[in-house]
Amino acid sequence: MRNFWTREQGGSMSNSIFRRICLRAIGVIVLAFCVSSPALAATTFFGSRTAGGYTATYDITTDDTLGVLTASNIVSWNMLLSDGTNNQSFSYTPATFYVFGTALSSNGTDLLFNYDLTGPNFVLFYNSAFTSFLCIEADNCTIAAQGADTINMGAFSGAQVPQFGVQSIASIPPAIDGVPEPTSWAMMLLGFGAVGFAMRRRRVANLAAQAA
Repeated sequence: MRNFWTREQGGSMSNSIFRRICLRAIGVIVLAFCVSSPALAATTFFGSRTAGGYTATYDITTDDTLGVLTASNIVSWNMLLSDGTNNQSFSYTPATFYVFGTALSSNGTDLLFNYDLTGPNFVLFYNSAFTSFLCIEADNCTIAAQGADTINMGAFSGAQVPQFGVQSIASIPPAIDGVPEPTSWAMMLLGFGAVGFAMRRRRVANLAAQAA
């Protein structure tokens, strides 16, 4: 009886310790998930535009506003201009970015631009010297025909291509299948912990039965 009592007490203490460890692990997972979640919502869209032999490749991060966007809704952007041989890159500063009018909008998965609007409507990305830029316009950005993408690379000649209608100028990359979300990881670890706890209780019950 004493040997059984010692075993039973040891099993109870082991279960208690195991439960505390599981609860602490779950707490750490939940805390890590909360900390890893961004305090401010933001979405990054990726896109490219081509004008003649020039290509602009870029990413644009917004504050998750839906509908018409203004310059204040753009958190950051990065731009790479290339003619296949020469490359120029520059990034966001409030002084090198301009949004005018209501042509730029977001539907959550794409940044859209309406090339058919009349009057001044454009998005302009440029370097600090204003020698290189990408202009997406409905009208008035480079005083050209209504609706165009214009790329200029400083000492290298620029190019302009007419555009029409509402087009997606950037989008969110498709999600990669098979990568669990943080909440999924937490649920899986919780499940493993429950299975381990059940196995430990079964082991204690078997020991008790053998001792009896």
